[in-house]
Amino acid sequence: MSEFTETLSFGSKSIHYHLSFQDRKTLGIRVYPDSTVRVIAPLDTSVEKLRAKLREKAPWIIKQQLDFLSYYPLTPPRKYVSGETHLYLGRQYKLKIVDSNQNEVTLYRGRLVVKKKSNTSIKTILNEWYRERATIQFAESLKKVLPLFKKYGLEKPELQIRNMPTRWGSCTTKGKVILNPELIKAQELGLKIYSYPEYIYEQTKDKIRVVVGGSHGKTTITAMILHVLNFHKIDCDYLVGAQLEGFDTMVKLTKEAKIAVIEGDEYLSSPIDRRPKFHLYKPNIAILSGIAWDHINVFPTFDFYVEQFRIFVNQIEQEGSLVYCELDNEVKAVCELARPDIKKFPYAVPKHKIENGITILTVQQPTTNNYELNIFGDHNLMNLNGARLVCNQLNISDEQFYEAIQSFKGAAKRLELVKRNAVTAMYKDFAHSPSKLKATTQAVKKQFPNRKLIACMELHTFSSLTEEFLKEYNGSMELADEAVVYFNQHTIEHKKLKPISEAQVKDAFGGNNIRVITNTQVLQEELLKMNFENKNLLMMSSGNFDGIDFKVLGEKVVK
Repeated sequence: MSEFTETLSFGSKSIHYHLSFQDRKTLGIRVYPDSTVRVIAPLDTSVEKLRAKLREKAPWIIKQQLDFLSYYPLTPPRKYVSGETHLYLGRQYKLKIVDSNQNEVTLYRGRLVVKKKSNTSIKTILNEWYRERATIQFAESLKKVLPLFKKYGLEKPELQIRNMPTRWGSCTTKGKVILNPELIKAQELGLKIYSYPEYIYEQTKDKIRVVVGGSHGKTTITAMILHVLNFHKIDCDYLVGAQLEGFDTMVKLTKEAKIAVIEGDEYLSSPIDRRPKFHLYKPNIAILSGIAWDHINVFPTFDFYVEQFRIFVNQIEQEGSLVYCELDNEVKAVCELARPDIKKFPYAVPKHKIENGITILTVQQPTTNNYELNIFGDHNLMNLNGARLVCNQLNISDEQFYEAIQSFKGAAKRLELVKRNAVTAMYKDFAHSPSKLKATTQAVKKQFPNRKLIACMELHTFSSLTEEFLKEYNGSMELADEAVVYFNQHTIEHKKLKPISEAQVKDAFGGNNIRVITNTQVLQEELLKMNFENKNLLMMSSGNFDGIDFKVLGEKVVK
């Protein structure tokens, strides 16, 4: 991959950047701690478009460089000699090295005194002392803060001290807390510790918070709202679960934006905070797209799962708004019981038609207007309708919404086109739960009624590989002309689940169109044997079928 060094003039400043081209969809801009700027552009990017985008992002690039420069001068590499300063609990101590018949470290009158035997490494002695002090200090800190976590039913976790090159600490799924001994050098500031969703709320609590909830469609709806806001140059903060075209990152938090659009995941906040993430965001505007049982490892019954959405709706701020899919009976039941002060906006599938494989919205404004879309499928159209009602609450008119949404191409791995020709198309999708499989296969089949559909899905998540949950998949791929279910026994072993057999999987899905394959090489060979004339291929998984390169497969299937 060739790399070029270029310069962009912006006002009185010059931005030097390293430019390379890759086979990708979006332009990536990264600013590194040494102020280096690297730009990775799609292969077909024109010079004019590239420079226009860089000029647009120039204020952000300069701000990032200035932020990094504020940390200079950096601490020079340690030489471990007398007179050199070292930190302990936020204070600087001068190092004093004394030859001795024993190895020992003491603090004395602002000095870090290291007594050492001959031929002994000062660095080794000092690091061991830091580790010992960290073990004592961190245990005391844990004892102080543990009562704060009693409301979560948290038992005292195992504490481990470990050197980590890129992390200050971590917490395992089994509750083990791992801390870097380097932390012992920092001052005890009494800083508040947040889980990720708590921090997102703290940074957006003074903004209009739009929270997108539901078992499916969250990323697509969030992407649609962001696309429309971006199209009309309305600044906003956001948190989204996929890389979106036109957005450099998946999270943006600023002081200036008045709106925050948050994809509200129902999974747990952290191993020690067992609340679903979307319970913490307290939306001013909420949207609920659908409820279909998922994450059975943390929500063991359907009723318990639904209860999380009732709590989410009750977290809406006073006089807030609730947009919901009225075609989902569970959603409708939850939302119709919402507090009376909440304004409710139900939605369904908008009027549309399909011509030559293209979906066209037909809208009365007051005369009939047609809007060609880059997306298709009833679920995508419902997502679009929900996004429209959310945008209405943000003072974006229907006309403005439809003008912007025509150029929306979808989020990554959400009915994403891999390759097509006149008689064949290959799509990849994140679908893995029963409701998502059914909706996605239905969408492709409806869009191309005269083509056969070959649909492949991977059992990859904890829920999908659980014996008792398999029955939920019954009939979920019946609309495909040929359906392949793939799973890997090693994945089941890795997740420490009870083994399942090919026969169990076939019986669970039901239907005569189902084949079960457990070897990725065999799956690819079977697909490449097929003649795909007047057929479409749909690959559905939250993984990648154990290493399938979708682009390479698309090149071979769609010739």
